[in-house]
Amino acid sequence: MIKRIITSFAPMYNQSDNNSNLETELLYGDIIKIINSKKGWYYCKNTSDNYKGWIQDKYIGEYQKNSHYIINKNSIVYQKPNINSPYIIYVYLNSKILIKDMQPDWTEIILDTVNFKNGFIPTNHIQPINEKNKKNWLNYAKDFLGTPYLLGGKTIQGIDCSGLVQLALETNKFKFPRNTFDQISFLSKEICDTNRIEKKCLIFWEGHVAIALNKNEVLHSNAFHMEVKIEPLERVIKRSLSMNKKILKIKKINF
Repeated sequence: MIKRIITSFAPMYNQSDNNSNLETELLYGDIIKIINSKKGWYYCKNTSDNYKGWIQDKYIGEYQKNSHYIINKNSIVYQKPNINSPYIIYVYLNSKILIKDMQPDWTEIILDTVNFKNGFIPTNHIQPINEKNKKNWLNYAKDFLGTPYLLGGKTIQGIDCSGLVQLALETNKFKFPRNTFDQISFLSKEICDTNRIEKKCLIFWEGHVAIALNKNEVLHSNAFHMEVKIEPLERVIKRSLSMNKKILKIKKINF
């Protein structure tokens, strides 16, 4: 059974319990495959990255095809094409939507095909889903500076290290695994292993990943500062060694 996320974001847990570990967050419009169900919970697979976990049924609605995606860190869907109109929902970077009509300033989007519910979003906040964003993924990652650290998070409200990397790469239409365990072993013609740290490299430690801005600085969401931070690579290496964690791998992003 194929469904979609109908809220700003949906927490995905490793158990059918709000007190269990947050695995990740799915975004508005994400398409999921239902594998199992249990007392108001669904065990799902996110079709974009094959990540699996439990989501409460209140976050899930009927499938509809997406046509566009959000290219801002966050945006707002209004009831009418007017800034004085009440808002319906917040949507975050890379959320997927289906449009009904596009005008220069406002675009009407279909929120619910079953109940014929629509809303309006600024046209300059969206882009066709099959179009690559002109803004580089590294600049999107920088936009998250100061965002609170949240293990499993994937929005401007809170994000973790691997979520930041995955989300930033997705803006340039590149599908990348969700967690560091899978990211560290992922290879393609656009991503290769390297021994040299330079701009656009991913640096992996056990359970952590940082983005190199140059050979001396990294950007990462980390639990030490509890936010997305730029800091000297040497400092990160020293702090990691104090916890007996060495650099495990370096990958170069070739786009």
